[in-house]
Amino acid sequence: MVGTSFPVTQLVSEHRQLAAAEAHLAAVRHEDQLLAEQRSLLQSPVATGRLARERYQLVGPGQTLYQVVGPAGTSTGSPDGIPAGDPASQPLVPPSKAPNMTPQLGLLGAGAGTGATTGAAKSSAASAAGAPDFWGRVERVLEFWR
Repeated sequence: MVGTSFPVTQLVSEHRQLAAAEAHLAAVRHEDQLLAEQRSLLQSPVATGRLARERYQLVGPGQTLYQVVGPAGTSTGSPDGIPAGDPASQPLVPPSKAPNMTPQLGLLGAGAGTGATTGAAKSSAASAAGAPDFWGRVERVLEFWR
């Protein structure tokens, strides 16, 4: 008598709907928990400032924002608008593989700090010793941005 008055197919269908609703409720509760954790992390002024700098390029009083743009006509390599050849998009280099940062001997000059020679004499002496002159160094630095 129960089988005829209560169709079994309707009972199975309602059981599936109930299971789907419970799964959706669990997902919503998990998302709510993640959002509550994020809200608690963003309560500190340090985190808010970091977020403002990263997402909106905001700076504090007395700070200056520098934006490096690529050459005209180049496409961006990421959704952030960073050009594909920008060194900022490269992975970090571990200190053990960092380039040698010792100053070049030609840049120091023999009479550095004594004031015995003029700038022109220093430049000609440095270029004669095989070290690049001022414009050579400028050109080498600018080649970095190609």
